[in-house]
Amino acid sequence: MARTKAAPAPTAATTPIASSERRHSMDVSAADAVAVTPEVATNNRSDVLPFVRTTGRQFVYAWRADQWLVMAGALVPALRPIRLQPGVDGVGQDKAGRITFGVARQKLEMDGWNLLAHNRGPGGSYLRATKVDPTGGKGMIRTHYHSAWETCHKGSTTITTDEAGYVEWLQSLITAGEIDPCPAHVATKMLDEARASLPRRLAKHKGASTGEDAPDIIALRSTIRVLSDYLDSLNGDNPAAASVVVPELSS
Repeated sequence: MARTKAAPAPTAATTPIASSERRHSMDVSAADAVAVTPEVATNNRSDVLPFVRTTGRQFVYAWRADQWLVMAGALVPALRPIRLQPGVDGVGQDKAGRITFGVARQKLEMDGWNLLAHNRGPGGSYLRATKVDPTGGKGMIRTHYHSAWETCHKGSTTITTDEAGYVEWLQSLITAGEIDPCPAHVATKMLDEARASLPRRLAKHKGASTGEDAPDIIALRSTIRVLSDYLDSLNGDNPAAASVVVPELSS
């Protein structure tokens, strides 16, 4: 009977790792691990500009005796912004690129408009400038000129207005004599027009659940109340009495 040879002992290369050695190897690997924070590109929103569209033109305010409106519960002049754009409304430009306003001023004054100097505004001027991107973030930087009571917001086309502050400023100009008070005949005409429009507005809301609570009805009733109170505050003051004139005719 042939003698069976014993199987050769496994070599070091094929010898399985003992369980105790395997655990030791894993422990060492875990001990050497380093905490890692992924490097992810972030969008820094701090440099985002407002997305407001702009004309890019400065302006000057003008007021006229017969131009008034009711805003924030007060009767105030309806200021007209005159854009300082060469070639428009008599605005010119000299060889040095500076705005010339003489012709425009004469034309405006002939039409009954009174210019309001910039330094009558808060902080030395009622004009403000804000850098904006009208392309909505594509990097086109422009300058938007606006009043001191308007605010542009980063990443938005919205412009918010401080109506209460604007009205307070206008009232201060009237008190200081920079703007004449609303003439009684102008306020009377506005009141008559507001009262006449109320039935028509109410008719449009006939059968609606809102009715008297509709925003336009509330605003119109507020306008009527403001105008009535203003006329009452004049205490019956009338325009100066006209003088009697007898023409001197040659015989």
